[in-house]
Amino acid sequence: MYKPENVYLEDEIRDGFYVPSIAKRAFTAELSILHEINRICEKYNIRYYADWGTMLGTVRHRGFIPWDDDLDIFMFRSDLNRFIEVSEKELPEGFKVQSFLNNDYSWKFIVNIVNTDRMCFTPEYLKGHYNFPYMATIDIFVLDSVYDDDKAEEERREKVKYILSIADALTEDNCHSNDMEILLNEVEKRSGKVVDKKQSFIEIKRQLYVITQNIICELDNDASEFVTQQIPLGVYHKLKYRRDLFNGIVKLPFEDTYVCVPALYDRIIRNKYGNYWEIRIGAAGHGYPYYKAQREALGLREDEDYLPYFKYKGLPDLSLRNDTVEAIEDFKKAPEYNGEFERETVVFLPFNGLYWESMKPLYEEEIKKENVDVFVVPLPYYYKEYNGTFVGEPQYDLEKYPEELPVYLLEQLDLKAMFPDRIYIQNPYDEYNMCMSIPKEYYASNIVNFTKKLIYVPWFKTKDFEKNNYPQWYNMRYYCTMPGVVYADEVILHSDMLKDVYVDKLSEFAGEETRKIWDSKIIVRDMNAGGDSFQSESGKKTLVYYTCPSTILEYEEAYIEKIKKCLDIFSANSDNINVVWHIDKCDMEILKNNNPGIHEKIVKVQESISIEEYITVDNAMTGDELARIGSAYYGDPSYIAKDFFMYNKPVMIGNTEIIK
Repeated sequence: MYKPENVYLEDEIRDGFYVPSIAKRAFTAELSILHEINRICEKYNIRYYADWGTMLGTVRHRGFIPWDDDLDIFMFRSDLNRFIEVSEKELPEGFKVQSFLNNDYSWKFIVNIVNTDRMCFTPEYLKGHYNFPYMATIDIFVLDSVYDDDKAEEERREKVKYILSIADALTEDNCHSNDMEILLNEVEKRSGKVVDKKQSFIEIKRQLYVITQNIICELDNDASEFVTQQIPLGVYHKLKYRRDLFNGIVKLPFEDTYVCVPALYDRIIRNKYGNYWEIRIGAAGHGYPYYKAQREALGLREDEDYLPYFKYKGLPDLSLRNDTVEAIEDFKKAPEYNGEFERETVVFLPFNGLYWESMKPLYEEEIKKENVDVFVVPLPYYYKEYNGTFVGEPQYDLEKYPEELPVYLLEQLDLKAMFPDRIYIQNPYDEYNMCMSIPKEYYASNIVNFTKKLIYVPWFKTKDFEKNNYPQWYNMRYYCTMPGVVYADEVILHSDMLKDVYVDKLSEFAGEETRKIWDSKIIVRDMNAGGDSFQSESGKKTLVYYTCPSTILEYEEAYIEKIKKCLDIFSANSDNINVVWHIDKCDMEILKNNNPGIHEKIVKVQESISIEEYITVDNAMTGDELARIGSAYYGDPSYIAKDFFMYNKPVMIGNTEIIK
């Protein structure tokens, strides 16, 4: 069984979008299906390709589009038939192939691979399925041939539309009526097939769908110049694709595995999405999250889930804090005090070294103050089992903090005795995070009484968004309406727009009468240390140059000549720019497997510039790393262009139309 590392299931920020643990588990459930599809297709030499948002996510994100949480692939009809034939013996227990042939609720001309045929909340099931009770599915769309003769294709469209109109008009009440019998007779006449009219409503409908499917796949897969997904694209929209777009197939990284895409994926995605390296966060083509309909079928409210969730019961009782403050003030009035202890104490409680950067500006601000003692005490965190119990050893991650940062061990901390003037926290969840938790005694609901001021600064930074962006608004339940935000005396955010949506979300959560509370406690501060553009000691800017293997395979020799011309231009401007030409190992492997001659020529071009000081050939850096060091991007659309776009850095996309 597929089993990811615990760290993969943690909440995460991807491209400025908050991905909660429940969404990561949905990813994982779908990846478990993808691993099986990859295994079966490799074993039986079956072709498939990523489709729609999955193809876009593969190329632009090297995984899921963060706000588009399903998986879509397509197969040619002959490959799908072969896959269905072998799947019964190859798929693991519980996995199933579904379509209108065996499912009374799936009236589409696609096939679904599911990991279970029902939602399941039993402890045994949750423990073995990533604590994700909902059905996960991968949709398989089908490519069929299109008649080269437009008249023949139009006749087929009209025949299919007529039969489906009858099928969709069928009901349990009219399926055996005289009027419906007349219509079914007409279906027999147009299709040349016999319909058993004595069957039940569902079975008659299924017969009509089988007749329709036989019509849309009546041409052999290799019999025409064009192909399409006949329903709905071909029949209802007259859309079709040149068959030669799918002649080659390449494997691209996807999360911890791979997916197959057409070798000319860049051309296909540009045709579908235009400037596809640009981000529109939240623009998914279906309901988010995909399992929402299953939640609604259970009758769960919008703010509920199958796990415990934080409920607002008013602001915390601060009587203990107030008593302590009063005792301190009384002590200061005593003669023996004499102003001896006029220093302030500040404690930072980070919970993961990876997220220290969010606290760093505040830490640096505090240590510059006179008469302030500052303590950084990393909290451990624990991974949680399906029922909320802690598993494994505490995770301290001390090696992830900067070496120069002085830290104190948790055993050295006694908050009650210290009663710091300020405590900074970055974990808002208390017990309400699905994946991990800190020790209970350091929950915000507890430590709020052991400091004069509890300050929450998120460990993450999302892109600005407005309330009408549904996926982002929906996911706020996993980080905004949480104890750390509610119980803190002050919440620090980085923009006025985010403050507005926080206040709206908290007011919706706790009641409109609480709006003034959130408006007063949320503080906006820009703690960005500045841009990440790299400039060398000589004052040069860094240009990141990317060449896409898909585009190279499409234009071959002409593209290599374009690369040479670009390198000449870079050389002419070498007094002002350094260039990082990124073409990674995966890209080179694609070229080598699909066109060894072109691969060899690219290698020779790289070798010819190896002595140049102004240009570096890189095959290892991530898109984020390149976007951090780069001043601007030039080349083909890619996940790297997307990262530059997210950093608001210049992106210049080459014009492929002038290559020919």
